[in-house]
Amino acid sequence: MESLSKAYTVEFNQKTHYLITLVTVFPRFDPDKVPVMQWPEGEKIYALWDTGASHSSISRSLAEKMKLPEMGNSNVLTSAGIQERTDYSINFYLHVPNLMFPALTVSAFNGVTAFDMIIGMDIINKGDFAVTHRYNNTVMSFNLPSVNHIDFEKKRY
Repeated sequence: MESLSKAYTVEFNQKTHYLITLVTVFPRFDPDKVPVMQWPEGEKIYALWDTGASHSSISRSLAEKMKLPEMGNSNVLTSAGIQERTDYSINFYLHVPNLMFPALTVSAFNGVTAFDMIIGMDIINKGDFAVTHRYNNTVMSFNLPSVNHIDFEKKRY
């Protein structure tokens, strides 16, 4: 990944309880060796940004739809306790030029939801992440790599 800072901001038209954004998931490939015009076909899906999830995951139905090869199993701590889950290796792309996360190991989750991916702290902790709610709408912003220390207590507006 390049060392230049890249920002990704989504403004919701209301206050929201869920941070769900559009991303594209690809089978694993090396984006440094494949020109953008030759990337494999990806799936545009909705992803939930979840600071309570230590690792990112995808839905089992997405893994099956994309025919992703299984990469083994891992034990995942969920709200229902420790569960064994199937692992896959993917790339995912935020819709900002050159903001690709390659070779990400994710575990599958079951169930039908409004999203097919959970973006966990394994991604969020690579940069700066902020959520604001001024003017009765939610704005989520993510910057990679980290460039600021945000301290709302020290800085009064």
